Amino acid sequence: MARVTHKQIAEATGLTRAAVSMALSGKRGVSDATRKRVREAAERLGYHPDPALRVLSDLRWEKPAAHTVAFAIYTRTRDQPAFLERVLAGFRNECDRRQMILECYAEVDFRNPERLEQVLRARGTDGVLIGFEGREAQWTPRPEFRDFAVIGTGSMPTGLSFHQVRLNHFQMIEQAWSRIVALGHRRIGFIHVAGEPPSEVDRRRLAFYHMVQEVETAVKDRIPAFRHPLNRRGNLGAWLDRYEPDALLTVPIAGSILDAASERDLPVFSLSEGGKVCPGMNIDPTEIGVAAFGLLEGLFRQGNRGPSTNPQALLINGRWFDHA
Repeated sequence: MARVTHKQIAEATGLTRAAVSMALSGKRGVSDATRKRVREAAERLGYHPDPALRVLSDLRWEKPAAHTVAFAIYTRTRDQPAFLERVLAGFRNECDRRQMILECYAEVDFRNPERLEQVLRARGTDGVLIGFEGREAQWTPRPEFRDFAVIGTGSMPTGLSFHQVRLNHFQMIEQAWSRIVALGHRRIGFIHVAGEPPSEVDRRRLAFYHMVQEVETAVKDRIPAFRHPLNRRGNLGAWLDRYEPDALLTVPIAGSILDAASERDLPVFSLSEGGKVCPGMNIDPTEIGVAAFGLLEGLFRQGNRGPSTNPQALLINGRWFDHA
C-alpha cells in the first residue's frame, strides 16, 4: 500500500505542502486551527511519517540534531520527591552531553492545557518527558501532547497511552526473594510502607509479592504482606508475633521496622535501598533518566508524535547489594 504523502494531505485540505509540513512537524508559522485541520486529514488518510525522510531533511538543510533538538520536562509541581529528582537529573545530564535544549514546565503554572501546548510549539519543542511522582496516584496530565514525541517515567496511572520507562518491580522482588532463600530463609515476610489510598506502584509491588509467594513458597511458609502505615509500630509487632517470619523484606526502610526486627533478631533486606543499612535491591535513579532520554530521542527520530495506540514500557532492572 502506497505511503500517504504531504502532497496528498495538501490536496485534501486545500493548503500548501509547506503548510502541511510545518503543521505535522510542530513548527511555528501555522495557526492552531490549521494544525488541527491537517492532523485530522492526516489521520483520515492514514498518514505515517517516514523517519528516513526526516533525517534526510535535516541533512539537506544542515541542521545538526545536537544543536536543534529541544526537549521539555513536564511535572505536576515545581518541587519533586528525591527519587524523581534524581531520575530527571539523569535526563538533564544526557541533554547537556548532547548539547540539546531543555526546558522545564509544571502543570501548576498553566491553568489552560492548550496554553502550555502553544508555549511548547512556540519554543520549538520536539519531545516531552512527563515525570510522574511515585506516590501521586491520581495525577493525570491535562495536555494531549499530540504534536510532540512524548514518554512518561515513574508510576504512570493506568489508562494513559504514552510509552514509559519504569523500574522492573517484578524482577527486583524475584531476585531479592531468590537471594534471601539462598541464605537459608524460608518464612519471608514482606513489609510495605504504603500510602492511603495505595498508589499504582504500591499495588504493583504487592501483586508481585503475592505471585512470588504462590509460585516459590510452600503453603506452610506463606505469610500475607503487611501494609505498614507510618508511625504505627504496634500493629507491626502483632503481625510479627502471629506469623513468626525468619527474615523480612521491606520497602522502603523505616526506623520502626528496623527496631522491631532488632528486638526479635530478624535479618532485614531492602527492596529499594540495598547496601545502605542492610542488604537488598537497589538502583541508581539516574539510570532511569538516561534510558528515558534514549527512548524519547528514538521516538523523535522515528517521527512518532503524541499518544501511542500500542504504548510500551521499558523496564529497568535493579541490582543486589550486600551491606558493607
